[in-house]
Order: sequence, then structure tokens, then C-alpha cells
Amino acid sequence: MNLNKMFKPDPKLSSDNMCLRGKVDTGLRCNYKCDFCYYIKNLDDPHKDGNLIYKEIDELYAQGITSFDLSGGESSIHPEFINIIKYAKRYGKVSTLSNGSMFNDYSFMEECYNAGLSEILFSLHGWDKKSHDKLVRHKRAFNNIINSILNCHTVGIRIRINCVITEHFEHLEYLKLMEKIQPTQINFLPINYWSDAETLNSIDYKLISEKLKYVISNIEHNCKINVRYIPLCFMSGYVDNCVGVYQHIYDLTDWNIQSYESSQDKISKDKMFETAYQTRLQSYVKKDECSKCKYLYVCDGIEEQNIKNTLLPVIGDKILKIQ
Repeated sequence: MNLNKMFKPDPKLSSDNMCLRGKVDTGLRCNYKCDFCYYIKNLDDPHKDGNLIYKEIDELYAQGITSFDLSGGESSIHPEFINIIKYAKRYGKVSTLSNGSMFNDYSFMEECYNAGLSEILFSLHGWDKKSHDKLVRHKRAFNNIINSILNCHTVGIRIRINCVITEHFEHLEYLKLMEKIQPTQINFLPINYWSDAETLNSIDYKLISEKLKYVISNIEHNCKINVRYIPLCFMSGYVDNCVGVYQHIYDLTDWNIQSYESSQDKISKDKMFETAYQTRLQSYVKKDECSKCKYLYVCDGIEEQNIKNTLLPVIGDKILKIQ
């Protein structure tokens, strides 16, 4: 039985301060082929027409977006990347997601900064050259991304990190690396099964959650840590660090969950809640034992591919307020 289908949650709000960041889709073309990529079949697609990207920026701004995350694929390899930054900067803050392959070039980094780029979310999944290069299937990927991060520190661009977690994640080594590069935020993402990644092997949530708890407890520099796509019962005691589809609405450091294609109207709480509800229905299930857990309403549940994990219901009064 999937308890997600039995009720529509009405979570209470900690605040009405919704995220006004929007994702700007710059196309799926990429120069890496990460093991867990959602778009592995589209990485050699032609570059997206620049005029479509400019139109998307205009539409996002009309909907109320004031901060723009350029996302691919690898946005920085788009031939109009600098102009895209300049165009979005007219409306607000500009950031990008990146594998670090282009920002290894300091002159390119500086040009992007001068055009208006103020933040980069780097995809850094390994803790050394061997582990990272293997995961992204590209030689020199680790050297490139570390040099890119150093360039960010030099030019003054804010650094955030995305890290996809597998069962082979060496958390002690990764923690040492994070202390060296000093990001302002780390997003830990256990493998999820969207699009082309739907056939990946299941993961052991208990194993990876213990590693994540250790990192959260022991990181020394001032760094916000988010954990996504994991049932909250595995992160008991650390749920304030967890971001599900409803919490994502209020995560001011990531794009909001309302796709610009789905509506040309102004962003609203009701629309974002409906998007969160539909995402939860389509991507997650709740097993019978979830009914006992105090996180029943605020937790998304578990993905079908990981259904064999033994859940750990936390007994207590049901929590209704989004963390």
C-alpha cells in the first residue's frame, strides 16, 4: 500500500518566505558522462537555441523570479554563455551549476564574473582524482574542478557543492576535502531515479545516513549542509538538514520547484504546493509502517527502487510543520 495516495498533506508553514530562484534550462549537452546522470541519452544534443534561453529568462522574470540558476547539461560550454549571464543579470542575481571543466581557465572565470556571475554550484562527487574521475568518466575532472574552486576564491564567486552519494562514499576523506575548499553550502544527494537514472541499483539508506550524520556533526567551518531524497526516519536527529519536495519550496539557496513551462502566471504558494504534491505522488511511496512515524506528513517517503530498505519509524506526535 502507498500511503502517499491515501491523503493530500496540508503541511503548516514555518514561514511564507518562498524561494524566488528559477532554473534556466540552457540545454542538456554536456562534456562529461556521469554514472548517475538523469540525461545520459541526451548529452550529445545540439546546443539549445540562445533565443529560447533569453525567452525563458524573460518569462521567469514575469512570473516573479529574481534570481536565475543556469542549468544544463553543462551550461558553461554553451557558445552564448557569457551573453546569457549578461542577459539574466539585467533582472537579478545569476548563478550556475557546473562540473568545473571550463572554469579551470582563470580568464574565462574572470570574464563570467565581470558579466554578472556571482555563484557556482559545483558537482564534486569524489574525494580524490581516482574516485571523482571514475564517477564522471573524465580524466582530469578532479584537477579541473579543484582549480576552478580555487579560481572562485580568487575572483570572489560564492561556492556551493553538490555531491551524489553512493555506498562507496568515503565520508572521512570527503570531509577533509570540504574543510580545504571551504564551500558555503553542501548538498548531499543520495542517488535518485529520475529519467535515464531509473535503472540504477538500489542503495542502503542506513549505511549512507550514518556517514552523512558524521559529516554534519564534524564539519568545522561555517557551512550549510542539506541532505535530499532520503526518508526522514534515517536522519532522525538531523532532519533540520533534510530537504524534501515541500521543504524545497523554502530552500532559498536552490531553484524553486515550480517549472516555468507549467504556468505563465505569477508564482504562488498554492501552485508550488500542488507541484510538490504531484512530485511526491509520482516519485515516492510510503509503506504501511510509515503510518506509525512522526514524520508521516513532512517526509516524502521512499523511491520504488529502494523499497527493500527496512524503514525505521520514529514514534511520536505527528509533525505538521515544514522544517
